[in-house]
Amino acid sequence: MVVCVVLLTHEGFEVGYSGLTSQIASVHQFGGMDQVVPDGPKVRYPVRAMLGISNEDRMDIHEKIMNYINKAIK
Repeated sequence: MVVCVVLLTHEGFEVGYSGLTSQIASVHQFGGMDQVVPDGPKVRYPVRAMLGISNEDRMDIHEKIMNYINKAIK
């Protein structure tokens, strides 16, 4: 079962996974050693980033947030 975890503070938020899904996602995101199957051989996985934000994404997100804030304070 995939469990989405959300951590919300006054400084920001985080979204992620827990359990085995978290372990698999971490190995794929950052690379590293992991077992192919339980009790099986360990294999080195290369970095295969699943998540990331380009500069264009950052600018788009910033623009949308600023538009939302500007509408909220009018």
